[in-house]
Amino acid sequence: MERRALLHGQRPPARQWREEDPIVTLRRIAPQMFSADLQWFHEAFWRWVFSIRPGVRPDPLGYFVFRGAGKSSMAEMVPILLGGMRVRRYCVYLSNSQDLADDHLTSMSAILESSLLAVEFPELGDRKFGKFGNSKGWRRNRLWTSGGLIIDALGLDVAARGRRIEEARPDIIVADDVDDQNDSLDVTLKKLHTFTKKILPMGAPDAAVLFVQNLISEHSLASRVAKPENFAIGERLLSNAKVIGPIPAIEDMATEEYTDDRGRRRHRIVAGEPNWPERLPIPVLQQLLDESNLHDFEAEYQHATEPPEGGLFGHVRWNYVPWDEVPWAEMVQTEVWVDPSVTAKDSSDSMGICAMSVGQAGKLYALWSVEKIMTVTEAMKAALVLAERVRAAVVGVETNQGGDLWLTSFRRELEDMEKAGLVNRRWSRVLKFREAKAGAYESKVERASRLVPEFDHGNFLIAMDPGRTYLTLQRALRRFPKSKPLDLVDSASWAVASLRKLIPAPDMVTALKLGEPLRERRWVGPENPVVNGREPGGTQGIWAPPGSAGGNGSGGWSI
Repeated sequence: MERRALLHGQRPPARQWREEDPIVTLRRIAPQMFSADLQWFHEAFWRWVFSIRPGVRPDPLGYFVFRGAGKSSMAEMVPILLGGMRVRRYCVYLSNSQDLADDHLTSMSAILESSLLAVEFPELGDRKFGKFGNSKGWRRNRLWTSGGLIIDALGLDVAARGRRIEEARPDIIVADDVDDQNDSLDVTLKKLHTFTKKILPMGAPDAAVLFVQNLISEHSLASRVAKPENFAIGERLLSNAKVIGPIPAIEDMATEEYTDDRGRRRHRIVAGEPNWPERLPIPVLQQLLDESNLHDFEAEYQHATEPPEGGLFGHVRWNYVPWDEVPWAEMVQTEVWVDPSVTAKDSSDSMGICAMSVGQAGKLYALWSVEKIMTVTEAMKAALVLAERVRAAVVGVETNQGGDLWLTSFRRELEDMEKAGLVNRRWSRVLKFREAKAGAYESKVERASRLVPEFDHGNFLIAMDPGRTYLTLQRALRRFPKSKPLDLVDSASWAVASLRKLIPAPDMVTALKLGEPLRERRWVGPENPVVNGREPGGTQGIWAPPGSAGGNGSGGWSI
């Protein structure tokens, strides 16, 4: 019966797992690969694989994890496992080039020929022979087993549509390492065309599609699967895919630059939690960083897609302040600034929103950052929510386009938040709207250049906020102005320009006798709540950080 099914291009009945947990089978087949404890993202990957059924087309899976997490090793096991269980019989294994695809096939042939696999799936270790004894597998770009499993290696550089074997079309397509870090946008769009016009149409009606990669660049095929919202509808790939990731090697990683004892500028990891501590703990990752450089490390292990440093802020040292160490009682004023994009279409630039404070000594504190494609209404609502969170005195907008629209939106959204009880009226009634217009001959780069001396003199500090948006700001600064979006940096520029009118840089503080105007402000504690405290007679002053101990009994400067 099984032989007759194979001869007629049909799939024999699927097998049933012998164990309740199929991972046990995987550990028996490839013990070295599965020796370490699996993390949640590994388990999610295999849950998708184990859910595949004969004759049913599953949603594609996009799997984006860091280097060293076993992307390719697991992807190579998928067609072997599904073939052994008779769930799929014909796989096309796709890579950037034919040579790279052939290399993956070589690794898979070693698994098929292993004695451990032969115990579990003996028919997969034998080659397919023709009627007259001629071998139909193994070849450099094809593996064909006596059990009926076929695996073809295919490079995007030689991709051809319409592949079939004995009337069977590929019922599983694995895309592994299809992007290259040197791909230009034009090359990527050609790959996209090949994938959508040649690769996907060759699949069987029940074809399962697996896409594994790290992001490499902001316009890569992987980015189009992992973050489709960043692309126009016609430039997305596998829009219906289930996505796992992008998973970085270190969650919430922060680094600092230092000079070692030999005078070399280096980076060290100062914060973050490893996502696979058993295999890649922080000391190992630090060694990998030391052996490489920050840009390449972040590209391979953190999915950073920004271009190399060397832009406007490429030389600066990041000065971090833990959230619970922000000197709220010393703050003079906090403002939230919005730098808008013209439209909110899929292909639009992101809007940038930055909350920033200035202290009595003239230090600037970047508190919170937002970078997202939004409408005017959505951006203003986000700015007001952020302003309420950090107790800002001003919401500012760069209004070269639609100044009246932004003012109207400010009033309407603030009124809606008051009616919904989301803000305290005593605070909202004194919150100011401020607009600024860019000069006709002043670019974003020229405005941002004023931030450079703030960094150089140690005046610009980045608060490590609970929402971890300080990483968003850092990425925006590092790519500026080489890669879009640029609006978050521009919103920070507007915030700094506005706050510097109130408190100058520290090297000017003494000359202007900063203490005199501050005497006109009065410290407000819980026993003397100000008009913009959270509640009349409440216990939280203006500058108490949200969610901190300062919310009980701390005060602020009244306005």
